Amino acid sequence: MGPDLTSIGSIRSGHDLLEAIVFPSASFVPGHEVYRVKTKKSSEILSGVIGEQDSDAITLISGPNAELRLPRDQIASMEPSTVTLMPEGLDTSLTQQEFTDLLAFLQAER
Repeated sequence: MGPDLTSIGSIRSGHDLLEAIVFPSASFVPGHEVYRVKTKKSSEILSGVIGEQDSDAITLISGPNAELRLPRDQIASMEPSTVTLMPEGLDTSLTQQEFTDLLAFLQAER
């Protein structure tokens, strides 16, 4: 559900990769922006990346196996989120060696 990272090392600098991990909501990859959707039926707000869409419905993707098809006539509002689905704090949940390995791995993806 996230962007293709198989060639990320050839299109992003080490600094850009570091920033994306430490501050994941600082920028969004086009096509992977998160939207907040409120339905007419419920006051609950759903969040996810918009997958397939047509004139009748959108598919909201909120996880690897979590897709929800929403008919457009059931949507009360839909707006871009300021927060990405990538979790904050990944940098602090890894050891220094794991973090260094992650950066090296991403930079090697060419």
